[in-house]
Amino acid sequence: MVSREMSHGVNGHRLTTTSGVGNIMRIVRSTLIGTAVAMALFGRNGAVHAQTSGDQTTSNQNLQEVVVTGIRASLEQSLEQKRAADSVEEVITAEDVGKMPDKNIADSLKRISGVTISSAGANEGGFDENDRVSLRGTGPSLTQTLINGHNVASGDWFVLNQTGTVGRSVSYTLLPSELVSRVVVDKSSKAELLEGGVAGSVNIITRKPLDFKNPFSFLASAGAVYADLPSKTDPQLSALANFHNADSTFGVLLQGFYEKRHLRRDGVELLGYDTIARGSAIATAHPDLANVVYPTLIGAAFFEQERKRTGGLIDAQWKPSDSVNLDLSGFYSKLDGPNFNRNYLLWNTHYINFGKGQAPDPGYVVTNGTLTTANFTGVAGTNYGIYDQISRPDESATSNFVNLDGDFRISPQLTLFGQAGTSRGHGKTPTRTCLRRHPEPAMALAGS
Repeated sequence: MVSREMSHGVNGHRLTTTSGVGNIMRIVRSTLIGTAVAMALFGRNGAVHAQTSGDQTTSNQNLQEVVVTGIRASLEQSLEQKRAADSVEEVITAEDVGKMPDKNIADSLKRISGVTISSAGANEGGFDENDRVSLRGTGPSLTQTLINGHNVASGDWFVLNQTGTVGRSVSYTLLPSELVSRVVVDKSSKAELLEGGVAGSVNIITRKPLDFKNPFSFLASAGAVYADLPSKTDPQLSALANFHNADSTFGVLLQGFYEKRHLRRDGVELLGYDTIARGSAIATAHPDLANVVYPTLIGAAFFEQERKRTGGLIDAQWKPSDSVNLDLSGFYSKLDGPNFNRNYLLWNTHYINFGKGQAPDPGYVVTNGTLTTANFTGVAGTNYGIYDQISRPDESATSNFVNLDGDFRISPQLTLFGQAGTSRGHGKTPTRTCLRRHPEPAMALAGS
């Protein structure tokens, strides 16, 4: 049989027709637009006219297959898996390699009801990519993140993230969307799920070598991200190579990625609260200020960071028969995040001093037990502010795993499935240089 492929762009879809001997026509995952184009190609007699190489003659050949892929196909795959599920779950399927609905996996998950995402945790501050995933309004620590059904560990470049609300949750900045075939969100429990997902589980499914149709496939993508505040354009690169034998019994997949980002954040930080103690000098002179809380430090922060995410995935799959399937995979991702933070801070605790220091001028405002607006007349020799500079040149985070999966089909009614694997994550802040300088004493100060 001699076959020929013709590809036509159809509003973001790919129409592929394969001609050959045969009278059976099959249309897979067609859309209305794809059907219209197919009808135009078929003509009145249902034949495809293809140009032969070397001359200008055409021949009538019966259509064997029309395949239309795109957003419609990915939605159909997601719906089919949801219908077949025995529990409450949501599914997001990539249109093609590297074509999740969004660049970031967490961004794609926000489209699902009951899923909440956040850009950062603890004292890191909220900016750049979405980083954490929560289910049913709970904290991210109660959401279990899996890769191919296995636990995955990750660290954080900012040390306070591990002591705050994010706790043991997984950082999605270490997981590029190019790796993903589909994402399954389990909102209810079932026996096959690993324990640890109190609110639910997010299972990230990667691509497998035997999923590809052609014996050898190579795909590469290149992009760029422009950030307004730092005025920088950075590359986003990914490549995938896949091979399997003619019988589709053994295959190897290798994928690598390199992504760079420049970040800048200009923001106002509020670093905690203190209380004006009852019985203190300020509370005695102003009884309405007793047990009133006030900000400890209010800062105008200027934060800059350069992120580099590098890593890859290797997967080997062996399927000698329909009854046996073995898959061995390994993954490594590293995020380098050197950063520099400068912050000019209003040092309230220094001059209010829990009620033992300077009282605000008349006209201050207390709202719900909190000092929200106040003026302070400058006193010579008193430092009202502090300039804080923190340099972290070597911060990084890593995540890696090695997993082995096996399926053994004993009968149509009985299949044995086994998993073994290990995963480690590290967050590192090897050096942290701090410089704090008191500016010249202020003679007048107004705070709000």
